[in-house]
Amino acid sequence: MEVDEYSLRLLGMQLHDCTRRPNILSKITGDEPDSRFVEQAAALKEGIKKNPAFAAKEPRQQQKLLKGESAFYLSQDEIVAGNRDESSQNRGVYEFLSSQTHSFPFSFIRAHLHTDRGTGRENDVDKKYLAIAAEIAAPILQDATGHMARLFPEVGEFRRYSVNWDTAVCTRVPEDGFNIKM
Repeated sequence: MEVDEYSLRLLGMQLHDCTRRPNILSKITGDEPDSRFVEQAAALKEGIKKNPAFAAKEPRQQQKLLKGESAFYLSQDEIVAGNRDESSQNRGVYEFLSSQTHSFPFSFIRAHLHTDRGTGRENDVDKKYLAIAAEIAAPILQDATGHMARLFPEVGEFRRYSVNWDTAVCTRVPEDGFNIKM
């Protein structure tokens, strides 16, 4: 992702925070929204308008971004399509994680079939879900590590570890890459 695009997305998220946060807080407290959020939102909008990536966007995307109503001016499908893997599996993983995160029935409706689910006790289903999350995160972390190494070459070698999920023991991995085992 280009620096201007990254900056635009970050400014968009910050603008969303400046518009959404005071709205939520005033509902809780009954107080008027803090004027500092309005001032910061105006400054963020100016920064967005000056961003070269913003100028290249369609008017519809520009308007959506400047409203600050959404943290993202791209739809979920556009974000997923921009990922390195455009497969239906990628969409399925997203929906699976979303169902778990937002406590949709998918995450709990069959919990009674596995007696330790939802109790905080260790169980095979949750361990497998943790392994799935680790498998998804590993290539993302590996890419991020590579980006950090390029940004900060003075740091030197990044250590990599393998995790045994049954014993929670971490072991140094000498080769370049992650090693995830269930």
